Amino acid sequence: FAHKMHVALSRMEASELAKRWNAFLSASYQDIVRDYSIPFERRVTGRRLYDDPVTANLKEIIGVSPPDISDVFLDDLFKTLAISESDLSKLFFMQEKDIRILLQKEFFIENHTHKHQVLEMKGDHELRDDLELSQRVFRQALGFAPTVLSYPHGRRDVSLAPIAREHGFLYGVTIEPRAIVMTDDPFSIPRFDTNHVKDFLNTAAFPYENP
Repeated sequence: FAHKMHVALSRMEASELAKRWNAFLSASYQDIVRDYSIPFERRVTGRRLYDDPVTANLKEIIGVSPPDISDVFLDDLFKTLAISESDLSKLFFMQEKDIRILLQKEFFIENHTHKHQVLEMKGDHELRDDLELSQRVFRQALGFAPTVLSYPHGRRDVSLAPIAREHGFLYGVTIEPRAIVMTDDPFSIPRFDTNHVKDFLNTAAFPYENP
């Protein structure tokens, strides 16, 4: 989802995408228009502060909308824009051989789920299916399953930890922008988003000067 959204934003202004999404809901999913329409006049989330309000609203609302609906919207949009998802996948993403090379060079290979959808919006059965599939892909490709789960969009709730443990995970990583402390829950490990790194390096808590 996230990658398709960024490709779409490279071809079309966020305001135009938001208008298309709202029209799509009005035409085909009137029962959820009230909950998932994208506003233009206000910011709906405290996240994504590096995006303008419309772009932030677009990413947030489509990201938490029912996956079957957002998939239909983005698939139709790709057809309209004559974008080949298969070709882009080969261009943007590593193949198995590339991941094996990283492993040989002693990189850590961990899991970010299979579908990259907001996990807190999934039911338990759907979540288990996603984690099982993603772990199986790793086992087949690399001979082992990762033990660290990086939550898509950094979002999770407390109910995710037991299900993650069922699938061999020992740690879960969020995007809460702060340093790790000894009392952190293993399934709520914070980390800095790349957008926050400069801010972090400039704080008094972490004085750093370029040589």
